[in-house]
Amino acid sequence: VYGVTHLTAADTILLRGAITESLDPASKTLVDDPRNKPMQPLAWLHTYTAPNGKTGRSFCTTAGASLDFVDEDLRRLIVNAAIELTGGQVPKKADVDFIDPFYPTFFCFINDPAYYKTMNMKPQDFGLGKAPHRPDPPGNPAWPYRPTPQE
Repeated sequence: VYGVTHLTAADTILLRGAITESLDPASKTLVDDPRNKPMQPLAWLHTYTAPNGKTGRSFCTTAGASLDFVDEDLRRLIVNAAIELTGGQVPKKADVDFIDPFYPTFFCFINDPAYYKTMNMKPQDFGLGKAPHRPDPPGNPAWPYRPTPQE
């Protein structure tokens, strides 16, 4: 969870995130850790005024790495925010199942400027009915809590 420092008094925090023992989804929150006092905002609503004077509301989150979307609750939060902010009726329980298989990659810092170019991926590789997958970059930790293709 990243430190969020520019919230305003008008912002509405929807969800806070805690630092846990590990990246295991079942790991315990480090309750006595000073970094969790207070827990960092993970999702919030922000009201703004555009240059033309119109006001609006935006949904903000520090989540969004591909691995984050393994979590059904996070997918529902994002979908519900999009429905609400576009004037729709938020359903009691939005269907956020994946349409196609989803194989998220582990987040990391890639220092090789040619890394993505050598993948040679095109927008059409991500179309409906497709499930693109590439191996994790070298040096990533093993993380068995995500779907992977049967290889």
